[in-house]
Amino acid sequence: MAVWPLSTAELATALATTLNRLSPSRAGIVTDQLRNVLRSEAADRLIVRAAAAEPARLENAVLAITLLPDSGDTATVLHLDWVQPPKNSGIPHSPPQTDSATVVTATTVGRTAETIEPHKNQIAQSLRQELVTTIADRGMRFIQWATDPVVPVSEAGAKTHLVPANRWPEAFDFSQIGTLEYLALDCDDHGQWNTTADTDKQSTSATPLTLESLDHDDAAQRDLFEAVVAKTYVDSLDCPPLENFRTVQEIIAGYRTAAAFAPDLWFIARESLDEESSIQEPANVGCLILARHASSHCESDEEYNPSAVIELVYMGITPQYRGRGYGEALLRKLIDICQQHSAERLILAVDRDNHPALAAYKSIGMQPLFRETVWGHKVPSPT
Repeated sequence: MAVWPLSTAELATALATTLNRLSPSRAGIVTDQLRNVLRSEAADRLIVRAAAAEPARLENAVLAITLLPDSGDTATVLHLDWVQPPKNSGIPHSPPQTDSATVVTATTVGRTAETIEPHKNQIAQSLRQELVTTIADRGMRFIQWATDPVVPVSEAGAKTHLVPANRWPEAFDFSQIGTLEYLALDCDDHGQWNTTADTDKQSTSATPLTLESLDHDDAAQRDLFEAVVAKTYVDSLDCPPLENFRTVQEIIAGYRTAAAFAPDLWFIARESLDEESSIQEPANVGCLILARHASSHCESDEEYNPSAVIELVYMGITPQYRGRGYGEALLRKLIDICQQHSAERLILAVDRDNHPALAAYKSIGMQPLFRETVWGHKVPSPT
């Protein structure tokens, strides 16, 4: 089994065929990420490898593209699949029957394979060893990987095989963390954030909230913030398996190293107490972590908007305050922030199994964009 790095020319050749089996949205994401990295002259952050049985030829190889971060310890698999489908893999005229608990529907993926690709396990073992060793040597401790969505049989209405690109994560010893639903909400043509839901009406079941900005330079505040976030993770429905890979501190550190990190948009949510209240200290109800993305297309400096897109990175309520209207109150605060920063779009990702959160987001008019399944692998510490 041969494993080798690819030149830029070889990568271009491979991309012409290997992305064909992805959904249009997934292929577009991979292409955009590669384009941005290459334009920023940060090609050294890309780890591109091919693996094939002898005789090793690119057209018979499995391609793996991994992106290292600017900072932090989390690497990202952008894409991993055959450069070209093996000759003995077919395109069935109808979805083949299987007892698998998961499927990928024909509407969200390209082609499905009729049989297990030859040499898959041997190639996976050799390529995994090469990638993990290389990534560990670069200081990475966690690898994340997003693929086209793995959809429950009950939701798909039919049983089909996983496409090849979605069978690879398990072959590489990755564990499924969750399937994310990406949602978006836009302001109106006049820049106003008028939502469609009951969330805009003041809730009578919950005490009004106050958002307190986090001072990232204050160690005591950072510790308090981490403690609040940790409490919101208790019995959380948002990707629970993630806690098997990352601590609260590591997750928060990852948010801070993101390109869209907005330190002024991190908040602790607290009860708002009136003057007659006998409570001396307002309770910490939850937290709100946002990021900002600038305008991507501007014809003049006047059109540039550093907060054109506000991203809801994380929103959590501590267990004792759930079911009392605080989530809706936080959403009202979020909409207010979008208005204050003249945002044009709000985006977020939520675990598709977090039905209460999905219902709350859709109640304010958020619309689905796409789905993806996220996988994780913990990199062993160097010995």
